[in-house]
Amino acid sequence: MLDLPAIQFKDLHNHRPRSSIGPMCFICSKYYDKDDVVCQLSQCGDIFHSNCVGKLLNQKQTSCPFYHTPFFSGHMPVLCKR
Repeated sequence: MLDLPAIQFKDLHNHRPRSSIGPMCFICSKYYDKDDVVCQLSQCGDIFHSNCVGKLLNQKQTSCPFYHTPFFSGHMPVLCKR
């Protein structure tokens, strides 16, 4: 099983500038709630609901649905909070 870096949306602002975080998940088109768990993809740095990314991985998709860059290379991920 693959483990992507995950963080609560409300804690993400401590790691990234507010202006670099979109208000909604591009995969499900739902606005983020402060308690949502999100993942930052490695190469493009995009943020999505962790459940949405999990569904893509279960479908064998391993690239960002927006930029089509691979999930697992490039930028350092934000710290994981569990």
